[in-house]
Amino acid sequence: MAEYLPLFQGQRVTIPVTGTVTGGQLVTWAGAVAGATSGAVAGVASFDAVAGDNLTVCFGGVQRITAAANIAIGGPVKSAANGQVTPWVPGTDTAESLIGTATAATTSGALAPIRFKI
Repeated sequence: MAEYLPLFQGQRVTIPVTGTVTGGQLVTWAGAVAGATSGAVAGVASFDAVAGDNLTVCFGGVQRITAAANIAIGGPVKSAANGQVTPWVPGTDTAESLIGTATAATTSGALAPIRFKI
């Protein structure tokens, strides 16, 4: 995915990238692709970038992110490996890792519409 547009506009911020990022992946404030259960998700990369680039990151609103597992409508989500999203489990996952709520049921591998809490 070369470029990314949110489903419903949120906000944007520009951060320096420290590695290779693909548009549509979750990224951290450190400028890297978010890993599993990251507590430092900044938002979604709006385009492909490599180390040293400045990257526009979308957050807030409703963002579309690839699901790493099936997600129920209204289900809370967290980051998964490779900048994807997966269900957040209350009582198991930390509050810091909760990034939002699914606005539609999504199957693994499809784009999940996520209403960001950040």
